[in-house]
Amino acid sequence: MEKKNKVGLLILGIIMVAAGILILSNKTVFVKVIVITAGVYSLAVGFYTLFNISSWHFVRFTKTVAFIKSILSILVGLAAVIAPITIAEISMSAIQIFVAVILCFEAAVAVQNAIMCRRIDKRINLSSFAWEALVDAVLAFILFSNPDKALPAVVTVIGVVILALGAISVLLTVFSLIKSKKAE
Repeated sequence: MEKKNKVGLLILGIIMVAAGILILSNKTVFVKVIVITAGVYSLAVGFYTLFNISSWHFVRFTKTVAFIKSILSILVGLAAVIAPITIAEISMSAIQIFVAVILCFEAAVAVQNAIMCRRIDKRINLSSFAWEALVDAVLAFILFSNPDKALPAVVTVIGVVILALGAISVLLTVFSLIKSKKAE
């Protein structure tokens, strides 16, 4: 590996370590960042589905369910973007419960889509539907189980993972630079 690439990896690792420390020391701020980011994603998915649903070649029921899902995604997205900015922390639990309900609905839609696709063509790979349903159901369970601590726990996990990956990157790059220096 070129020395420039190693230096770039070292800098990236240092930035990741700093970001992990920053995330772990400012959990409240990053909870809001995660909620707003998820809201923007939900808005994008909702509007994409809403504007493209007419071109889909599915049965009316599937289009209706997708339409409902897109409207709910837009509502969740709006709530997730606006609430952390304007409303007190108490509303975050209500938003998390609302998001959990929507995730349950989205998991059911993913299962329904998998069934519909399997009827159309037995060769269609259903793993993406299964993963979507599983992730939605697990996230909904986490949000339902303890809405007050779910997002701070997610922020802690993200912070630790970023910190660990950054530290590993720094260590491996330093060892690689030392090894290549000795080889010269």
